Amino acid sequence: MIKEPVAVIMVLMGILVCGFWLEKRYSWAAKIGGSSLIILMGILLSNCGLITTESPVYSAIYGPVTSLAIIWLLFAIDFKQLKTVGPNMLMAFLIAVVGTVTGIVTAFFLLRSFFPPEEFWKLCGCETGSYIGGNVNLTALARQFKLEHSVSTAIIAADNIVTTLWMGATLILPVFLASFYPVRVKNTGDSTQMDSPTQKHEFSITDFGYMIFIGFVIIFLAQLIQKLIPFIPEIIILSTLALIIGHMKWIKKISGTFQMGMLALNLVLAVMGISAKISEVVKVGPQVFYFTSCVVLVHGILIFSIGKLMKIDIETLAVASQAAIGGPSTALALATSKKWKDLILPGTLVGLLGYAVGNYLGVLIAYAAKYFLHL
Repeated sequence: MIKEPVAVIMVLMGILVCGFWLEKRYSWAAKIGGSSLIILMGILLSNCGLITTESPVYSAIYGPVTSLAIIWLLFAIDFKQLKTVGPNMLMAFLIAVVGTVTGIVTAFFLLRSFFPPEEFWKLCGCETGSYIGGNVNLTALARQFKLEHSVSTAIIAADNIVTTLWMGATLILPVFLASFYPVRVKNTGDSTQMDSPTQKHEFSITDFGYMIFIGFVIIFLAQLIQKLIPFIPEIIILSTLALIIGHMKWIKKISGTFQMGMLALNLVLAVMGISAKISEVVKVGPQVFYFTSCVVLVHGILIFSIGKLMKIDIETLAVASQAAIGGPSTALALATSKKWKDLILPGTLVGLLGYAVGNYLGVLIAYAAKYFLHL
């Protein structure tokens, strides 16, 4: 079993390179998505006993690297560009968010007797964030709520399995249900751009230095402010600072924020995959899997039924759903694999928006659940 920190880092980077290469090289891999492949490879390696699930490397990645991923991805958001998304995509994403919150509430009342109350409210918050922006929100909120390790690893495992299954569903459902939905009116603008919406010039070593420095400044400030105002969660402070600073003109001149954010995100996903021991799901109980499945099932029913009533095409609904459940990486993977080129940039933008709102709603839902549990 691989345990040495240097060897662990080597394997992690190998997983990233392999995932990106497969996605670029093979059409079947592009349909699954590089991020999903990275998670699956991590799950395979750890569950086969080839790499340790406990390492100081993972602690570093779950700590500052997760924070940096959130900061850099939030830097890539430009709220002015949301007007290019179009009303259908924005409405579809709003339905997706409502679907996730409704799924959390449904699962809360159906399954609360199967979980210890002191951990259940945290689970509700973590899964809200995860399914309104992707796995990086799950990691950040689990760290914020100090979720018990056994529960955390079980949630990660169940979350990864359900997220991957939902990717398959959004690939297949448009094929069989397209005739029941309106035909998509394609955006004729330049929405095929795969790079960051904010990228202005070639990425340089100076940009990289700026991003590292500013990222750690924001982490430091968030920790300092949280000590002064302890009733506000650190993740909320960090997200707010990143959104405010990210909209300053001099930050917008820095290139590569989206690419670096995606790199850091996929490194977090690799560790999440490695931490997802199937045995932990069995040990904690299948109720974690039932919880995540219930949330995504309700989410799916609502987005595809309400979307139909509002006459939104199924392709837009599928991409918006992935933007919420898996984040911008899976939304991008879905739109690219299905050759919906006009949905690539809108899907990525609303996925980034999910990073911005997911943590806020995750904290709100968590403390609402805590109140209802009388804790």
